[in-house]
Amino acid sequence: MSEKNDSPKSWKTIDSTRGPELPLFQVELRLVENPRNREKLSALVLHAKDTVNILAVDNNNHVLLVRQFRFGIDDLLLELPAGFIDNGETELQAAQRELVEETGYTGGSWKSLGVSFINPSYVTNRCYHFLAMGVEFTEAPNPDLTEDLELIRIPLKEMLDPVSLNYPIADAIGRAAVLHAISHLSRSTQQ
Repeated sequence: MSEKNDSPKSWKTIDSTRGPELPLFQVELRLVENPRNREKLSALVLHAKDTVNILAVDNNNHVLLVRQFRFGIDDLLLELPAGFIDNGETELQAAQRELVEETGYTGGSWKSLGVSFINPSYVTNRCYHFLAMGVEFTEAPNPDLTEDLELIRIPLKEMLDPVSLNYPIADAIGRAAVLHAISHLSRSTQQ
């Protein structure tokens, strides 16, 4: 860290090469220059569509979660319903579509909880978080062909303690949505 109180500066891209097309990402390899010391570095950038995730609460005060296999950890993970925003969709439309596709639940009262960057070190997309209160089961789930999901319902009170050692959500972007929801829910109950 500099003692001169110099603010960090943007890094200069010297060269950029497209990598292979992957199902979820467009790979870019950049040669960049550190403005502080002129050192050059090869940087990986993954371009991806923006995403949504939903903390959905049914009329019995249960949060809807999905368990699915994740390649990166080679294991099953319990998560909030989530997915990519399709071309032409608003963030809310994508959230409502993903919820019904993955869980079969619709309706309720929807609130935007903000946005988080997934991993800005090398991924370009962001995740829009939503809270859906009072959703109801209306139809059979219809997951994408690449998904194999199990619906899990847990009491809302278990979601309100994200620092618990037994906390059900392990992925960072899911925890970000829960923290936004906790803030919103605590303000709502104080009013």
